[in-house]
Amino acid sequence: MAIFQRSVENDLRKIKDKYNQRKNLTGREIRVIKELQKQENITIRPADKGGAIVVLDTIQYNKECLRQLTDTTTYKKLRGNPEQEFNKILTSYCDAGLKDTILSEQQQNFILGTQRRLPIFYCLPKIHKCLENPPGRPIISGIGSLTSNLSQYIDALLQPVVMKTLSHIKDTTDII
Repeated sequence: MAIFQRSVENDLRKIKDKYNQRKNLTGREIRVIKELQKQENITIRPADKGGAIVVLDTIQYNKECLRQLTDTTTYKKLRGNPEQEFNKILTSYCDAGLKDTILSEQQQNFILGTQRRLPIFYCLPKIHKCLENPPGRPIISGIGSLTSNLSQYIDALLQPVVMKTLSHIKDTTDII
């Protein structure tokens, strides 16, 4: 884990250095953006492509989100929150892993975690498709959700295997 931690810390330092070099807004511009963020009738999102910041009418943005979520060919409406059921399943798998010595108690505690939040749905406007009424690219942010720690654990397990493949991308910095 020490190698993984050092790698993450190194990547964070690189990102911070790049961020500090790319400050291209004046203090006044930053204040104006913060004031805009407080307005309830507009929604500010990054564009799906190109790095632009898009200011949308909140009603229009909400309509696009609802259009996507009511698409029954893509999404299925749930009768309730499945988190408790999924938590029982995840706990039973972790208990079995602990019993079969596949997992340590520390790993089990990490995977199951304690803090949970529901994943968040939002859209990134595809202004490259339409400037006036852009369709949205749906995003589900699962940070801090039921499977967030499990994903981190699996990622850490797979890293050594992935690094041995002939073609792989280590991280965002490696892509750039």
